[in-house]
Amino acid sequence: MKKIIFCDIDNTLTKYSFKVSKQNIESIKKFTDAGGDFVLTTGRSIVSARKIQDQINEALQMKPKYIICSNGGYIVDNVNGDVDIYTIDESICRQLYRIIIKQRVWGMFYTDLSNDLRGVFITKLWFWFFLGIFKNLNALKIRENTDLSSFKIIICHYKKSRIKQFAKILDKSFGKKVSYVMTTPFSIEINALGVNKASGVQKILERADLNKQDAAAIGDSGNDVPLFKMVSLPIAVKTKNADVIRNSLVYIPKFKNGVSIAIEKYIMK
Repeated sequence: MKKIIFCDIDNTLTKYSFKVSKQNIESIKKFTDAGGDFVLTTGRSIVSARKIQDQINEALQMKPKYIICSNGGYIVDNVNGDVDIYTIDESICRQLYRIIIKQRVWGMFYTDLSNDLRGVFITKLWFWFFLGIFKNLNALKIRENTDLSSFKIIICHYKKSRIKQFAKILDKSFGKKVSYVMTTPFSIEINALGVNKASGVQKILERADLNKQDAAAIGDSGNDVPLFKMVSLPIAVKTKNADVIRNSLVYIPKFKNGVSIAIEKYIMK
């Protein structure tokens, strides 16, 4: 049995909602009762991730030791009482903001202030449109004096070509300044240079005195590929991303209770 599981949220543990299935929770409890640690490892903000974690906590009757949020940009260590934040330099964020406006794509900036206000800063373009889609999102308007120092930035557009174009701009002008991944054909997630889910996992493994052989991971999207390379048992749950499947040892071709299947059929064996 593995000692620790790093698990993605969206399209892995839950479907863009705040409800984890009873079967998934029961399997997580079975794993933790056997002495394992279950670590949410997500691109979501800590505010959003905690809504998922609270459901798990209720079943486990205990706080998690660790949570990795914003693709490794925000790490909660409840063992030592620490929070590690890895922000993109404000000047780089400001440059990206100007390019986002010029390219007419949608941008979300995750900052300390947005966390405090339990929301996220959204660029003016399509502000109300996306607010209508993400009804649980506390959307904050970017002002002239807003500090945009962010631990994650998301770029979105409904045309794949616009996202590919933005990726070329990142490669040309920011290749040695930030890390980024195309999580879907319609979105890019940007972090500080060298920061991703893998860097977050490495820090947790060191603190827990564990190694790659002790760890499993469950995920479905592009930002899970670096994570998969840090564990000995990477498991992909229903996805169309060929790179994710290629980097997994186990592929579960359905979403429903996929985490439960991964835990009971593969991780606890």
